[in-house]
Amino acid sequence: MDFKGFVKNEPILKAIAELEWEEPTPVQEQVLPLAMAGQDLMAQAQTGSGKTGAFAIPIISKLQGSRKIECLVMVPTR
Repeated sequence: MDFKGFVKNEPILKAIAELEWEEPTPVQEQVLPLAMAGQDLMAQAQTGSGKTGAFAIPIISKLQGSRKIECLVMVPTR
């Protein structure tokens, strides 16, 4: 599946294309449908697996046209 199956926002799809992301990673395939539906979730995957895109795409999608959003992203620091 490609990102068009998860993302309906054209500016975001354009940005994804500019990043040369051709298809979602496995973690993105699992997370994006749930996150785009507004579900709470927790995901764990290795570095470089696409986690940032998995949570950033839905957050940015929800920001479009909204003045209020609630989001908590927890990440480890070293």
